[in-house]
Amino acid sequence: MSDFEGVLSIDLQCRMLRVGSAVILVLGDAGEAWVASQTGCDITPWISVRVLFGLAIYTASWPILLKQVVAERGLTLQSLSLFGWIEDNFMTEPRAEVKGITPFGEEPLLFIRDLDLDLPPQCCVINLHGAQPEMLLLAGVLWVDASAEERLVLEHDEAAVFGLELSLPAAAKPFAEMLRAECAGGRNLRSALKAFRQQMSPMLMTHADGWRVLTRAVPMVRLGVRDTAVSDSFELRQLTSPAPKKMTTRN
Repeated sequence: MSDFEGVLSIDLQCRMLRVGSAVILVLGDAGEAWVASQTGCDITPWISVRVLFGLAIYTASWPILLKQVVAERGLTLQSLSLFGWIEDNFMTEPRAEVKGITPFGEEPLLFIRDLDLDLPPQCCVINLHGAQPEMLLLAGVLWVDASAEERLVLEHDEAAVFGLELSLPAAAKPFAEMLRAECAGGRNLRSALKAFRQQMSPMLMTHADGWRVLTRAVPMVRLGVRDTAVSDSFELRQLTSPAPKKMTTRN
């Protein structure tokens, strides 16, 4: 799947719970005992998973996975912070060019005005661990927490900070703690990230920006290790539509 190399993404170490062409990423205390309790579920070992980020298209039932945006005056954005730029500028720069690829490998010619920004971002995962690479639609993030006594749905900034705390290496966890403190003080996560952008490494900021977008795309559900019914917590939409031949594509 070399065509997807330029798509904006982050890598996560997790398990995958597979349901058709939909996938749930599993983090936290998902040990072998928990996996054994999930009767009939297709769950991978711990693997490195690449999450790709996109936005909905008005005329299609699948997203455009973003590589970059070229503003009307020539500014080129090609990091995950461009999702915030789109949030700020979709009204004033409707002809900003969106470059990316659909999950089916086509590269349509699109502008911001072609994106359905009333819908949340959409995320896909490339599964490299089967017989051949395949594209899966991300349905949600499952946080298995040994201390949890009941199921809890986390969204947006709260979920993003928890995701960072779960996925960052130990040396980088103080960054997540600083973001948690900023959000607890009333600042939204996007503003907090702007404040740290010049201080932190681009790799760390990419991971944080990715979690901010990811938790706007799908919910995070926290549950205990004895909670055995997990897939019913998510909307498991499938990637079933073929790419239309009539779409305008790049040469």
